[in-house]
Amino acid sequence: MINEYLFLSDEYRVVVEEYTLSDVIVEISSIENTQLWVATFSVEGKNEDGAKKLSDVHNTLAEYSPLVLSCESSEYYNRMLFPLINELERKLRKLLYLAVSISDNTEAKKSIQRLEEKDFGEIFDLLFIDMNFISNLKKRINADAKSEFNGKSKYSKQEIQAYLDKLEENLLWDVILKKDDVPTLRRRFRDVQTYRNDVMHAHNIVSGTYAKAKYLFEKINRELSITIGRLIGQTEENLHSQDHEVNKAIDFALTTMELASAVDILNALTNTPVKSGTSAFLAQVAREIQDLYPQSSSAALTSAVQSTIPVLSSSINMDAIREIQDSMAFFTSPEMAELQKHAKMAAEELSIYYDSIKPYQTWLDAQRQITPPPSDNPSSSTHETKVEDTDSQGETPAETEENK
Repeated sequence: MINEYLFLSDEYRVVVEEYTLSDVIVEISSIENTQLWVATFSVEGKNEDGAKKLSDVHNTLAEYSPLVLSCESSEYYNRMLFPLINELERKLRKLLYLAVSISDNTEAKKSIQRLEEKDFGEIFDLLFIDMNFISNLKKRINADAKSEFNGKSKYSKQEIQAYLDKLEENLLWDVILKKDDVPTLRRRFRDVQTYRNDVMHAHNIVSGTYAKAKYLFEKINRELSITIGRLIGQTEENLHSQDHEVNKAIDFALTTMELASAVDILNALTNTPVKSGTSAFLAQVAREIQDLYPQSSSAALTSAVQSTIPVLSSSINMDAIREIQDSMAFFTSPEMAELQKHAKMAAEELSIYYDSIKPYQTWLDAQRQITPPPSDNPSSSTHETKVEDTDSQGETPAETEENK
């Protein structure tokens, strides 16, 4: 795998010649009768590890503004992302054809036709852009002096914001699907479009961009599959029903994936210095979740999720977890992203679980502070203290509160 860079002068030659990276071979060659020279960096094989090393080289050399003659690390990333993009586009068309066929909206049926002949940008504009909304906003921004808006350019940010809040935005996506269908695509369609264009137009991308794009495409492809499954399940029951109930088996599958992620977090937390009692509590929760994993059938899946311990069912906000995962920045590598994801999510989970055991912790702390009262009869005092301690230790915080 090779990356080649053309430099137009000797300004950075010494710096580049001295630049080294483990397992990366560097070759410098001059072009006869010119000031031009080429820096070639290569690694053995074509794999993700080699691409990551050459991507680091690319990041460093970008500071010196060379002309990029070849960037096979980017080529590798483009090739790896292409199947995910292809899968996304095909699943999206399938979803749209299914959704509009179920819908009774005539205008939507007219719009969702011959999608194979539309480019990606056209489809996204069709789904996520309301031209009436844009037109109404432009009327306000570009209002002339005789208009009801006091003239062009005569408005404050607050006035524009107030006007924006009053405007309705009607998206075709919301007409044929639910707002929570494929939520990542609905919210981040511009990022999808940008990453897709980078790959399809062979733009040079670095490892951080690759990791973000890969995560995003895989997440959206999973969500597309879930929504397609929901629609197919609904059409089998009632082709004309507009009340698209969630396919329970698929939702349980998603929940189970989130539980698997929660186990990893909890296991990591057990090795973190925390207040007394919390680590053991989290370890127990992790073990209980692991015992609930479904084996095969949808019945087992249903049983597993329904039997999840109460503290999880009442405390874990799956939407919040997805938002956190979605917003995690994959800074330089998938490994770094994984560490950051665990760190942020761990903070959230630790707060939730510590609150749930706080009353017991307070009670235990209070027991440790109990000291024997002074007495003239040491043996009698010792006996009474033991009895008192035994009675006190036999009560849980809940029982103590009841006795009050």
